[in-house]
Amino acid sequence: MINILKLKLIKTYIFIAAFTPLEAFLAPVIVVFYLKYIGISFIQYSNYIALLLILNSLLEVPMGVVSDLIGRKKALIIGNFIYFISMGVILYTPNIYTLYITAISFSIGSTLSSGNLGSIAYEIFSDNKIEDKYGIFFSKVGSISIGVSALAALAGGYLADIDISYPMIVDTLILGSKVLIGILIFVVFWPRNIDNNEKNSEQNNRESNTHKNKINLNIILSDFKKAKDVILKKDYLLSLILGAACFSLLRTSLNFYQPALVSTGVSETELGYLFSFGILISSLISFLCTHYNLIKMEIKFGYYFMVVMSLSSSLLFLYDNGIHFLFFLGFIFHQIIRVIIPSIESHNIQFSIPRNYKYRTSVISFSFLFKAIVTAIFISITGYITSKDISYTNTLVFLHVSIIVALVLSLFFLRNIKEKKSMEAL
Repeated sequence: MINILKLKLIKTYIFIAAFTPLEAFLAPVIVVFYLKYIGISFIQYSNYIALLLILNSLLEVPMGVVSDLIGRKKALIIGNFIYFISMGVILYTPNIYTLYITAISFSIGSTLSSGNLGSIAYEIFSDNKIEDKYGIFFSKVGSISIGVSALAALAGGYLADIDISYPMIVDTLILGSKVLIGILIFVVFWPRNIDNNEKNSEQNNRESNTHKNKINLNIILSDFKKAKDVILKKDYLLSLILGAACFSLLRTSLNFYQPALVSTGVSETELGYLFSFGILISSLISFLCTHYNLIKMEIKFGYYFMVVMSLSSSLLFLYDNGIHFLFFLGFIFHQIIRVIIPSIESHNIQFSIPRNYKYRTSVISFSFLFKAIVTAIFISITGYITSKDISYTNTLVFLHVSIIVALVLSLFFLRNIKEKKSMEAL
């Protein structure tokens, strides 16, 4: 009976979370918000985003240990509460000093709450012996969240046209409400464990998870040392560097669309339309790639396709001449590439690691950390470039040309490594 009640409560919370995605109203104008409302320069904003990327990467594992130590439900609520307070501080005291201080609290809140909802849900689905429905349920909820995010983007652009702070205020109030709902569901209405054996079992599981995480930290450090024979291999390093370059260039270019469009006279409402359409296009491409295996069909074709998309975006940005439709089209092309590249680059990295390699997970973890560091560096450098009177549009063109170079090099590298592995197989 208790398990059924827990299942109903967790499903209720997940549906509420789907209808209240984080910063959905602010997303289409987030760069403009920081530039206008906080009053910082683009280079300061770039350094701030770079700092967030580094902090999130460094805090991911430690906050996982904290989550298991205090319990996932508490971690979820506390993480959301810290994030909520950080948003409120930004709204109440908008200045550069507050911004950099809250970067730490934003990262703590984000990493503390991330992953916990899925873990809580899976355990409850498992207790009710319906774990096979877990993926289906989250897939349906994910579809709802995409639709809500697209609608929120439209509303966020409209609100920002009235006052640039309104989307942030709405998102802050929504997150505050979600914290209260989390307290009601996981603290007030969550059934107590009447059975002492069940209570002791839950405590033992928590202690076991904490102990495992402490062990995992030691294992991760140890495995990194043992995995250096692959990490230092030419094939892996080339794959890692080119993959990180592609990802970093794409992520960096995202920072430029909003200020570039606003500088040409595009309103915040129009930004909302563009971002909303971008969400729907990204979701459609992701669906096609996942359900029809477009990525696996032919990696080489994927590269050719992305090169054409990047070249098209560059030309559209270069010859925009105030025709906003062309700029919008370039952004949509960018969204398509952004969905496809991670899958192909992930394939390259996996392919460069020897088959049945014991420390594969450690090598992949290193690649994530390396990618975050490279992205942070790229974001900071391009922020500095724009401070030298180089326009946002010209920087976008430069970034997309760089993406083309990285893609062509990746394609050449992939062909060489496949030929080498074929020779080794003989």
